[in-house]
Amino acid sequence: YGEVVEIGLRTVRLVTLDDSLVTIPNNKFLTDPVSSGNAGALDMLVQIDFHVGADQDLTLAKRLVGEALTASRFAYLSKPSVVVVSPVVLGSVAAIRLRAKVYVLDVKYEKALETDVTEQIVAAFARHRILPPALLHRDANGSPAKVDA
Repeated sequence: YGEVVEIGLRTVRLVTLDDSLVTIPNNKFLTDPVSSGNAGALDMLVQIDFHVGADQDLTLAKRLVGEALTASRFAYLSKPSVVVVSPVVLGSVAAIRLRAKVYVLDVKYEKALETDVTEQIVAAFARHRILPPALLHRDANGSPAKVDA
Protein backbone atom coordinates (compact mmCIF):
# COMPACT_ATOMS: atom_id res chain seq x y z
CA TYR A 1 0.00 0.00 0.00
CA GLY A 2 1.09 3.60 -0.27
CA GLU A 3 0.24 7.20 -1.03
CA VAL A 4 -1.36 8.04 -4.37
CA VAL A 5 0.85 10.57 -6.17
CA GLU A 6 -0.76 10.64 -9.61
CA ILE A 7 -4.09 9.69 -11.15
CA GLY A 8 -3.78 9.52 -14.93
CA LEU A 9 -6.06 8.51 -17.80
CA ARG A 10 -4.64 4.96 -17.95
CA THR A 11 -2.83 4.42 -14.63
CA VAL A 12 -2.63 5.40 -10.98
CA ARG A 13 0.79 5.79 -9.40
CA LEU A 14 1.51 5.43 -5.73
CA VAL A 15 4.60 5.51 -3.56
CA THR A 16 4.98 2.73 -0.99
CA LEU A 17 6.45 3.08 2.51
CA ASP A 18 9.85 1.91 1.22
CA ASP A 19 9.76 4.65 -1.48
CA SER A 20 8.99 2.35 -4.42
CA LEU A 21 6.88 3.79 -7.23
CA VAL A 22 4.02 1.45 -8.17
CA THR A 23 1.95 1.90 -11.33
CA ILE A 24 -1.51 0.32 -11.37
CA PRO A 25 -3.60 0.13 -14.57
CA ASN A 26 -6.99 1.79 -14.11
CA ASN A 27 -8.85 -1.34 -15.25
CA LYS A 28 -7.64 -3.07 -12.03
CA PHE A 29 -9.86 -0.67 -10.07
CA LEU A 30 -12.86 -1.91 -12.08
CA THR A 31 -12.12 -5.65 -11.85
CA ASP A 32 -10.35 -6.12 -8.49
CA PRO A 33 -11.30 -5.17 -4.92
CA VAL A 34 -9.85 -1.86 -3.74
CA SER A 35 -9.70 -0.53 -0.20
CA SER A 36 -8.69 2.77 1.32
CA GLY A 37 -7.35 3.08 4.85
CA ASN A 38 -8.31 6.73 5.17
CA ALA A 39 -10.76 7.57 2.33
CA GLY A 40 -8.63 10.51 1.23
CA ALA A 41 -8.15 12.05 4.67
CA LEU A 42 -4.64 12.81 5.94
CA ASP A 43 -5.05 10.85 9.18
CA MET A 44 -5.19 7.05 9.31
CA LEU A 45 -5.60 4.37 11.97
CA VAL A 46 -2.35 2.58 12.88
CA GLN A 47 -2.03 -0.60 14.97
CA ILE A 48 1.08 -1.35 17.01
CA ASP A 49 1.41 -4.62 18.96
CA PHE A 50 3.34 -5.07 22.20
CA HIS A 51 3.73 -8.34 24.10
CA VAL A 52 4.29 -8.82 27.82
CA GLY A 53 4.50 -11.86 30.04
CA ALA A 54 1.23 -13.35 31.24
CA ASP A 55 2.35 -12.76 34.84
CA GLN A 56 3.00 -9.02 34.46
CA ASP A 57 0.99 -6.04 35.76
CA LEU A 58 -1.46 -5.64 32.86
CA THR A 59 -3.19 -2.57 34.29
CA LEU A 60 0.13 -0.73 34.47
CA ALA A 61 1.26 -1.98 31.05
CA LYS A 62 -2.01 -0.84 29.44
CA ARG A 63 -1.75 2.57 31.12
CA LEU A 64 1.85 3.03 29.92
CA VAL A 65 0.90 2.17 26.33
CA GLY A 66 -2.04 4.60 26.46
CA GLU A 67 0.21 7.37 27.78
CA ALA A 68 2.74 6.76 25.01
CA LEU A 69 0.01 7.04 22.38
CA THR A 70 -1.13 10.45 23.60
CA ALA A 71 2.45 11.68 24.12
CA SER A 72 3.59 11.03 20.55
CA ARG A 73 3.92 14.17 18.45
CA PHE A 74 2.72 12.15 15.43
CA ALA A 75 -0.60 11.10 16.98
CA TYR A 76 -3.81 12.74 15.80
CA LEU A 77 -5.45 13.44 19.15
CA SER A 78 -8.79 14.64 17.72
CA LYS A 79 -9.67 10.97 17.21
CA PRO A 80 -9.67 8.41 20.04
CA SER A 81 -6.86 5.97 20.71
CA VAL A 82 -7.42 2.63 22.42
CA VAL A 83 -5.41 -0.27 23.83
CA VAL A 84 -6.93 -3.74 23.37
CA VAL A 85 -5.61 -6.48 25.68
CA SER A 86 -5.84 -10.15 24.71
CA PRO A 87 -4.10 -13.43 25.53
CA VAL A 88 -1.96 -14.99 22.77
CA VAL A 89 0.46 -17.86 22.37
CA LEU A 90 3.84 -16.99 20.82
CA GLY A 91 5.46 -20.26 19.85
CA SER A 92 5.07 -22.24 23.06
CA VAL A 93 4.87 -19.23 25.39
CA ALA A 94 1.69 -17.71 26.81
CA ALA A 95 1.71 -13.93 26.49
CA ILE A 96 -0.52 -10.90 26.66
CA ARG A 97 -0.83 -8.77 23.54
CA LEU A 98 -1.44 -5.06 23.99
CA ARG A 99 -2.69 -3.80 20.62
CA ALA A 100 -2.42 -0.03 20.42
CA LYS A 101 -4.79 1.65 17.98
CA VAL A 102 -4.02 5.30 17.28
CA TYR A 103 -4.55 7.73 14.43
CA VAL A 104 -1.46 9.24 12.80
CA LEU A 105 -1.56 12.94 11.79
CA ASP A 106 -0.53 12.21 8.21
CA VAL A 107 0.02 8.83 6.55
CA LYS A 108 3.58 9.81 5.68
CA TYR A 109 4.38 9.78 9.43
CA GLU A 110 3.10 6.22 10.01
CA LYS A 111 6.53 4.66 10.62
CA ALA A 112 7.70 7.69 12.63
CA LEU A 113 4.67 7.25 14.92
CA GLU A 114 5.34 3.53 15.27
CA THR A 115 9.01 4.17 16.12
CA ASP A 116 8.23 6.98 18.57
CA VAL A 117 5.61 4.98 20.47
CA THR A 118 7.76 1.81 20.50
CA GLU A 119 10.79 3.67 21.89
CA GLN A 120 8.63 5.20 24.63
CA ILE A 121 7.13 1.81 25.54
CA VAL A 122 10.47 0.00 25.63
CA ALA A 123 11.82 2.66 28.01
CA ALA A 124 8.67 2.71 30.17
CA PHE A 125 8.51 -1.10 30.43
CA ALA A 126 12.19 -1.16 31.46
CA ARG A 127 11.63 1.56 34.11
CA HIS A 128 8.65 -0.31 35.57
CA ARG A 129 10.20 -3.77 35.15
CA ILE A 130 7.43 -5.06 32.90
CA LEU A 131 8.95 -8.15 31.33
CA PRO A 132 8.47 -9.76 27.92
CA PRO A 133 6.82 -13.16 27.51
CA ALA A 134 8.75 -16.08 29.01
CA LEU A 135 8.11 -19.75 29.62
CA LEU A 136 6.57 -20.03 33.11
CA HIS A 137 7.07 -23.05 35.35
CA ARG A 138 4.65 -23.93 38.15
CA ASP A 139 4.80 -26.48 40.93
CA ALA A 140 1.96 -28.92 41.71
CA ASN A 141 0.15 -26.25 43.78
CA GLY A 142 0.11 -23.77 40.89
CA SER A 143 2.73 -21.50 42.46
CA PRO A 144 5.66 -20.30 40.36
CA ALA A 145 8.42 -22.92 40.53
CA LYS A 146 12.04 -21.95 41.04
CA VAL A 147 14.09 -22.87 38.02
CA ASP A 148 17.87 -22.87 38.23
CA ALA A 149 19.44 -20.96 35.36
